[in-house]
Amino acid sequence: MDAPCYEVLEHTADLRMAFYGADMADLLVCAARGLFREILGRELPPATTEAVAVSMTMPEPDLLLRAWLGELLYLSETEQVLFTEWDVTVDESGSLRGGAAGVPLTALPAAPHLDVKAVTYHGLYVAEFAGGLRGEVIFDL
Repeated sequence: MDAPCYEVLEHTADLRMAFYGADMADLLVCAARGLFREILGRELPPATTEAVAVSMTMPEPDLLLRAWLGELLYLSETEQVLFTEWDVTVDESGSLRGGAAGVPLTALPAAPHLDVKAVTYHGLYVAEFAGGLRGEVIFDL
């Protein structure tokens, strides 16, 4: 298995995470994987649902990261799915097209480990890092 593309950082009350990717699409997939891995509290199972389409445009990379994760959290709640697989493309204008597939919450052997309420603006950023990108997000629990 490849090394994780994310890390959980210290925070007093919420979930603070850093994500890494070769480009914006890679960073967004990493962020989704890291978020849902932490929500579940264990390795992600293979997807069994059809993919849900996601599209949005945000010219600023940090706002695109926040919007992507926020949309996934919303769709996870409304569709009752824990997302485990993602396909994303991002063009130079910040236009994202992609999809997310997962596992119905009712099919999980145990309840998710964390209840993430929102993606905050506090501490949000995306910047160039070691030949790729690094993003950081704080999630409200």
